[in-house]
Amino acid sequence: MIRARFALGATLLALAGAGVGFATAYLVHEPDPRPDADAISAAPAPPVTERRPDFQFVDLDGVHRRMAHWDGRVVVVNFWATWCSPCLTEIPEFIALQSRYRNRGVRFVGIALDELETVRAYAKDVSLNYPTAVGDAPLFDLMRSFGNPNQVLPFTALVSPGGQVVERYAGLVARDALEARLEALLAEKAQSPAPAS
Repeated sequence: MIRARFALGATLLALAGAGVGFATAYLVHEPDPRPDADAISAAPAPPVTERRPDFQFVDLDGVHRRMAHWDGRVVVVNFWATWCSPCLTEIPEFIALQSRYRNRGVRFVGIALDELETVRAYAKDVSLNYPTAVGDAPLFDLMRSFGNPNQVLPFTALVSPGGQVVERYAGLVARDALEARLEALLAEKAQSPAPAS
């Protein structure tokens, strides 16, 4: 009888431990350091070397913008929302990087999937220093066309001066990894011959 109780108790304790272990592994997931490693891949993403989509928008200041305007520059396109905590974590880093790389041919572009007035207030609070579009359904389609079929936020696409999408980041982007990639793209740009006129 005691042995049966002990066996039952040990079994229940093992099951409880397994449940805690499963819950911990499920809820406290350490992200894989590789870009896109944590992205859900239910649908295949377009190839990383594809040309960036062209789009137009009116930014928070009422200026009409077009993606093609930044051809010849390295462009960081970031999809975000004010209700997305990881988005708000990385935006101050993007503001600092835009300030640092502005004169070296890098342009950050924000795509906020949110309400206009909410984004305007947030942009003012953080002194957002790059153009940002605000909207809903059409911008979700744009995000998919950049290679994020599962609509993960934040989502960042890095576009080469030649207009190719060369990196995609689903989730937070590590500043040092992004800076290293920006430096590499700027070095490639500096070494490539100027187009013939």
